[in-house]
Amino acid sequence: MTRYKDIKTGHEPPSRAAVMYLCRLIEYWRDLATAGSRSSCQNRFYWKCVIQPISDSTGFGGPEVHDLMKHKFLCPGSSTTELTTQEFSTYLVQCQAWAAGQGISMPDIDDFLGE
Repeated sequence: MTRYKDIKTGHEPPSRAAVMYLCRLIEYWRDLATAGSRSSCQNRFYWKCVIQPISDSTGFGGPEVHDLMKHKFLCPGSSTTELTTQEFSTYLVQCQAWAAGQGISMPDIDDFLGE
């Protein structure tokens, strides 16, 4: 089977498994979403299952990766602490999709939920 690379980035498209994983994440966070501010569960997931793998892969510290993600996906001057659960859910998926596009493996949400 021929694999096509993105002309702009040179990266291969995400695998079917990566797409299915992101779909499961979207469903999970959508079910969790309320009108309130981000949940402590979301925050723990963000730091352990999003920021840490990117940090491990790139060699940058957690705070630097966090700042990079904010810069890429939030309005200037915004803070993740100000996001609603739904907005933070969208942000999580954007960060994970970006990482998957860079070839960074993300932990399975089932492993996180099983803790």
